[in-house]
Formats: sequence, C-alpha cells, structure tokens
Amino acid sequence: MPRRTIPVTRPKCRHTQNRKDTHSCSTVPKPNPSSTASRPRRSATTATSPHRSPATTSTKTSTGAFGPSATSPTATCRPYGLWGTGDRTVLTRRHRTTVEGSRAATSYGEHVATELTTALVERGHAIITGAAYGIEAAATRATLTALGTPIAVLAGGIDRPYPAGHTSLLERVAATGAVISEVPPRHTPTKWRFLARGRILAALAQQIVIVEAGWRSGALNTATHAIALDRFLGAVPGPITSAASAGCHRVIRELDAHLVTSADDIPTVDNT
Repeated sequence: MPRRTIPVTRPKCRHTQNRKDTHSCSTVPKPNPSSTASRPRRSATTATSPHRSPATTSTKTSTGAFGPSATSPTATCRPYGLWGTGDRTVLTRRHRTTVEGSRAATSYGEHVATELTTALVERGHAIITGAAYGIEAAATRATLTALGTPIAVLAGGIDRPYPAGHTSLLERVAATGAVISEVPPRHTPTKWRFLARGRILAALAQQIVIVEAGWRSGALNTATHAIALDRFLGAVPGPITSAASAGCHRVIRELDAHLVTSADDIPTVDNT
C-alpha cells in the first residue's frame, strides 16, 4: 500500500497573505514582454542567494548531505548553504540520527528520549536536534552527558540562539559538535523558517525518530520530509489517552513509520 503524506503548510508571499488574489504581488512590477524577449536568461548556476553576504561567507559551509542521493524531489528544497559554528566534520559522521518531539513533553517522553539517545550515542551515532524545549532538549543533554556528538539546527541565525533559555546549552553543543543554520547571521527565527528547518533535520540524518508529538506537532513536518528523502522514520508509541503521543500514532498509521521501543529498533545505516 503506497504511503500517504501528511499535508505540510507552506508559506505564502508576505505581500499576499492578507489578499484574496495570491497570484500577483502589487509591490513586484510585472515584466514587459517586449523588454524581456531579447534578454538572455540567467542560468541556474549563476543565480545568487538573496541572503548571501560577503561579510559572512567565511562562516558558511556546505555539506554533502544535500547531494543527489539525499535531496528532495524538487531542487528548490536545497539550501544555498549552511552557516555554522563548531566542528563541521561532524556533519559527515558515519552514523547520524535526528531525534524530534514535542516542546510540551511529558515525563514519559523526556525519559524515553534520554534513554534512547544515550543508547544511540553508545553505538556511535551523532544526535541531531532543533535544540528546542522538551524532547529535543532532553536528547541534547543526554548526548552531552554521554560524551556524544550533538548537532543543533537553528531556525534563525547562529548568532541568535533560540530559545534564549538554551544559550548556554547551545554553547556546549558548539564546543563538542556543531550548531548550524541555513539562515544567515542576524536573522531571527520565524514560523516559516521553523517549517523549512524540517527538511534539513531530515536530510542530515540517516534515521529520524519522533519520541513524542501532538496531533499537529511540527515534528510531523520533518516526518513528511523524511519520507520524501527515503529516510528511516521511526516513532515511539505512547498511551492512547495521551494527546502528547497522538502525532506519533498518526505517523505510524498514516506514514507507515516504524514502531520504536528501544535503540534495537533503529537500524545503523552507514553514511552515504
């Protein structure tokens, strides 16, 4: 049975969010056919990023994780590059697993995240998270405690730690692993950047595990990207009476995610 996908909310043009007509933007002039007919078309290889800044290119790094074998079906999902601090070689570690989950985590979810992450670190996995509160914070701290390799992917610039309460945690991550973002420095995180970050969390890892998530959790966005990238997708089941596990049950049912109860259920896939 073919896998179904969970709809992902995509951002509209900021000029048309409050307009009924979403096919035009009043602030962007329409091209003149007579003036563009003879104009040479810019090739895709010479196009430049609107976010690139010569002053910050020294901190930007690219990674092979977004190569032909690890990219989504549409080339527009590729980031222009990654800005980062720390050891960039950890992005190509042999084993990498993304651990995601709800910010409003329960004690059950935090316990499972800690135990699962510790076991993965002992098996040589680098742990990738968004460094958010809840499940991801528990996974990040467990990685540091187990002397593992943490990788944090931010939705804003690397000079804008988010959440602010995790500033010291992110400093520890940068000291032993890496803190990266596709957003240039001095840019703040936004709703749409959090959604866009999901594809990076999925592309950097060989396995994605959702420990605890609500019905409309942002972790489901990452799960959809994981399916598109043909990554191993696992989810930890929870009590059927717990709304905090409804999202995990949803990806198991609708996306055919693997049911994960321990690190033994997560395959060790070599770096490709």
